[in-house]
Amino acid sequence: MMLTAFALILLGTTVLTVNKNNINQGTILRQTEVGIYAVSLATSYVEKASALNFDENTVGTFITNGVTTTLTSPSNLGPDLTHYGPYGNEIANVDSTFDDFDDYKNFNKLDIVPGADAFTTNIDVNYCDTAGVIQPSTKTFYKRMDVKTWGTVTRSSFEGTASNGTGTDTIKLSYIFSYIYRI
Repeated sequence: MMLTAFALILLGTTVLTVNKNNINQGTILRQTEVGIYAVSLATSYVEKASALNFDENTVGTFITNGVTTTLTSPSNLGPDLTHYGPYGNEIANVDSTFDDFDDYKNFNKLDIVPGADAFTTNIDVNYCDTAGVIQPSTKTFYKRMDVKTWGTVTRSSFEGTASNGTGTDTIKLSYIFSYIYRI
């Protein structure tokens, strides 16, 4: 009788341990899935922006002899709200209307991935030097894009308890876009 009771206790403990491990594996898989979506979303914005022209003043033309004076002023980076470009009026936070890289400055968007999560993306674009250091008041032939993407689901939502860490994981990407001028 004693052996039977001990065997049932051992079996129950084993079953509980296996169930707990399965739940933990499911949580890890879900966190990984959300992370992959966030990285993919951030990367897609970098790819879209890098396919555009370097600057509003390089659309359909070239800068010669390395002179940066014709580039957009650092204080005017962002969508050209009064500009009528090839895609119509550029509208803040509507990237389908952008025609150059720096139109993504101060870009904010909420993207919903069905079955996964809702992701917020914030993008900033600034001139930078060759090492990637932001140059807030100097025009250069380099622009740096900083992309931050995070989901709405917190880590504690996966774990079931706030003691395991709360908050969301933020994906941060930086990309430097350079302009090659004609001599």
